[in-house]
Amino acid sequence: SFGFKIDKADINKLKAGKVFELKRKIKGYKEQISVLRSRYIKGLINEETYEEKATKIGTKIEELAKKYQIKFDKAMYSKPKKPLFGN
Repeated sequence: SFGFKIDKADINKLKAGKVFELKRKIKGYKEQISVLRSRYIKGLINEETYEEKATKIGTKIEELAKKYQIKFDKAMYSKPKKPLFGN
């Protein structure tokens, strides 16, 4: 026998989960920039290398933020649909 349960989704809870997911990913990128800054201060890499790599990481953060903003926009402006079963 196979069964499943369908529940209504709370958009605010789902959105909050995605916000935390985004923050976690951005935190990882910020840590990468912090490591680069530390290496630059210690003289292990030059300013040009630091700027180049930090810019690439910054671009990744911006792309990630845009991707999540699209998801948030779709979630907030989607039309409510009637449930298939139940209420």
